[in-house]
Amino acid sequence: MADVSMTCDLKFDVVMEELEQKELETKDIEAADYENLLAIYLANNDTFNAKFLWKRIPQTIKDSSDSLKAIWDIGKSLIQGDYAAIYSQIDSKTWPSHLTSIMSHLRKEQQSRIIHLISKGYTAISLSDAMQMTGCTTEEEIIKLGESAGWKIDAPFGFIISKKVLHDEENVFSSNQEQLEKLTDYVSFLENHY
Repeated sequence: MADVSMTCDLKFDVVMEELEQKELETKDIEAADYENLLAIYLANNDTFNAKFLWKRIPQTIKDSSDSLKAIWDIGKSLIQGDYAAIYSQIDSKTWPSHLTSIMSHLRKEQQSRIIHLISKGYTAISLSDAMQMTGCTTEEEIIKLGESAGWKIDAPFGFIISKKVLHDEENVFSSNQEQLEKLTDYVSFLENHY
């Protein structure tokens, strides 16, 4: 099993590549390797590869690993856009040591994506809605998070005035699936018109 009991300094992409290579080269892959790879895909917002990995995992491993099932439940919530469920699923489970840093990273990355989406899609949002979308449990926590994102807090009225995202930042968080869809549309256009 690849050692992923690490600090955030280690690049998850390197671990992901090692696990993908291991999956290609060997037949006997441990549940922990699948858990790590699936969690890293989700942390990278790569739901496309996560779905295909889930389909490749042998049923016996799926049945024997509670952590793998829990990670996939998070993946399903991510795909469905059920943000509140993602945080509660991450926070409600005591993760094995090899998953602790990945799940922490997943939570932070998801929160970062949601902050970006709120900044892009809302001029103002209620504190309670922002708390639910970002997984914050207290008003103090969402206020601190909002201030770090450059938002103005109107606590007496219970609203956050979000900072608009600059135009060149808009495509920072596009997923692989979105990129693949755009490429497919482009190739289809070329085939039909040339």
